[in-house]
Amino acid sequence: MATKDRLAKFEIIQDTRCCFCREDESLNHIMFQCQPLNTIWQFVLNRLQIDHNLLIWREELDWILKERNGKGCRAMVLKCYFAETIYEIWNYRNVVCFKKEKTHGDIGAKIVDTIIQRCWMKPNLRKQIGTLMMP
Repeated sequence: MATKDRLAKFEIIQDTRCCFCREDESLNHIMFQCQPLNTIWQFVLNRLQIDHNLLIWREELDWILKERNGKGCRAMVLKCYFAETIYEIWNYRNVVCFKKEKTHGDIGAKIVDTIIQRCWMKPNLRKQIGTLMMP
């Protein structure tokens, strides 16, 4: 991902400050350490009833690879959770950095809704996913 620290290494940009908190932006920072974005991860984890403390990028990849094994509801939800949250956070970051807009609606709720919708399409997961539909 073209985070500001990487872009600065190639002398494409000079300002490496995060658009949300003004600390240096790196992949670890933007995905797991930036407090405004960390709250999105925490919201999604809580809504999906996943007990997990966020780590750094490499450790998160290792964790998701280990936990997503299998074909059951938990594995499917974890796959969707990880991909959807990364996608939406990166999208939000780009809107804030490049369009200078900080109105994001409720990204956490959007992520959870997308996960529920995708899992609902699998008939064998509907009973388990139904509990996540209650706010």
